[in-house]
Amino acid sequence: MNIQIMKHYLHSILLCIVLLYTLPLFAADIASDVRTTGERESQNEDGGFFEVGLVVGHIHSPLESNQVDGEAGFGIDIDFFGEYRKHGFFIEATQGTQDGLNLGYTFWQNPTWQVDFLAGSMNGFYEPDMDLTIHEDDSDEEKNRKLYERNTFYMGTGLRVTHYVDDYVVQYRLLADTLEGNGVTSSLRVGRGWQYRNWNFFGIASAMYNSAKTNHMWFGVEEHEATNLYPAYSPGSTASLSLQLGFIRPLSEKWVLRGYIGFDQYPDEARKSPLMSDSNGNYALISFNRVF
Repeated sequence: MNIQIMKHYLHSILLCIVLLYTLPLFAADIASDVRTTGERESQNEDGGFFEVGLVVGHIHSPLESNQVDGEAGFGIDIDFFGEYRKHGFFIEATQGTQDGLNLGYTFWQNPTWQVDFLAGSMNGFYEPDMDLTIHEDDSDEEKNRKLYERNTFYMGTGLRVTHYVDDYVVQYRLLADTLEGNGVTSSLRVGRGWQYRNWNFFGIASAMYNSAKTNHMWFGVEEHEATNLYPAYSPGSTASLSLQLGFIRPLSEKWVLRGYIGFDQYPDEARKSPLMSDSNGNYALISFNRVF
C-alpha cells in the first residue's frame, strides 16, 4: 500500500480499528488467499497482522505523473500493509494486487463462496496540500504542472465475490467511485499458490474494466485544461490485462522476504492519452518486512 494513502487516511484507519474491537470474518484479498496455498481455515479467525517493509526494485508506469523523470526507474520506499478481522468486519492493506486499502464486511459465505461488501476501497495518489485545480486564466506552464501532478485517488464502494475451486481462487470486484463520482471499475482475477518447503510461490492473472469517467479522471484532458504539451483528450471505457508472479520466504518468526514481478497491459485508448507514454507497465520488487 502506498505511503501517501496511509498518511492522509490514518485517522480513518484508527477509527475503524476502534470500531472493530467493540464488534468470525472470512474475507481476504486474493493476494492473501493465494499465499495460503489453500489453508483457508487460518484466515477465518478473528485477528490479523501488520507489516512494515523496505521495498527495493524497478517500476515503470506509463502514466507520466507516476514515472521518474518520464522513465522507468529504480526506487526504494517504505511500505505498510496488513489485515485485521473481527465479527465480519475487516481492514486490508494488501501488498500485491494494487487494490490499496479496503474497509468492509463479509455478509455471506459457505465453504466455497464468500461475498463481501466493500464500504471503501482506496487507491492512488492524493496530495491535499497542493492546489491542482486548473483555471482558464492559468498559464500553459501552470496548467502543465497541475496536469502532471494531478491527483489519481480513487475511493470505490461495491461488492467482492470470491469462489474457491480446488487450489484456485477466483475473485470478482465491482466498485463505483464515491468520492467525486469518477465512474466504475471492475476486475476478475484468478490466482493460485504453491508451497515448496519454506517457500510460497503464487501467480495472479487479472482482467480489468474501467469506465470512461474513471479513465478521464486518470488520463483525460478537458478543453479548458489543454496546452500544446497536453492537448484535449477524452478517453472511452477500457479493458486491460495484468499478470503477477511472486514468492514469500519467512526468514524468522518476525522477518519475511517477499518478491514480485508483474506486467500491466494498457489498451490503445489509454496509451493515446497525452498524459501516458506509449508503453505498458512492469515492475520487479523485493521487500524485507517486519511482522508485528
